[in-house]
Amino acid sequence: YIEGLNDLLDGQIDGLSGFLTTFTSGIKGSYTEGLKEGENKEITDAVKTLVEQSFSQYEGKLKEAKRIIDEAKATKITLKTKDKDVTLEKKDGVWMVAGDGFKADEEAVTNLLERVKDAKIADLASTNPEKAKVFEVDNGGDNTVEVQVDAGASAAAHFYVGQAGPDFSSTYVRLEGLAKVVRVASRMREAFDRGARGWRD
Repeated sequence: YIEGLNDLLDGQIDGLSGFLTTFTSGIKGSYTEGLKEGENKEITDAVKTLVEQSFSQYEGKLKEAKRIIDEAKATKITLKTKDKDVTLEKKDGVWMVAGDGFKADEEAVTNLLERVKDAKIADLASTNPEKAKVFEVDNGGDNTVEVQVDAGASAAAHFYVGQAGPDFSSTYVRLEGLAKVVRVASRMREAFDRGARGWRD
């Protein structure tokens, strides 16, 4: 049963209780019945540990990114898609579209940073690296938007924005260096995929 955890986590999960119900229903009775009888405790504890570890990895990185953005330390934003790369740089307190000399749309930049700062994880979508392409959060994917927010010489946030969630008000996201894909409770794609001209003031 423990070996089957990753396969179950690969499906979209609507909350921990829904996941536990699905998992334990294949063992004996319902989750509630099994818990009441003191059964399945080892398995439910293992599931909770896996989910908590997955969330803590993301939350730790997001917390640091939020702190930097709150302190207005972001100096560079790089946005990459299969067809185009856009770099926004803050010079003398003004955001510019690098390479063409145009001022950036301050409202659009602020909106982007606010989406990062206010990002909240709705649930864990997958732990399988092979599913990154399915959720369109693979490196260099056809529909993936790679985002990096820098503070000086350090990356404050580096992640991949993918397809919309089933409710169309959320987005699948994967942090650089992690295989896990999460669903973030925000329509992030529209704030990040604007093209070079879309960022000009």
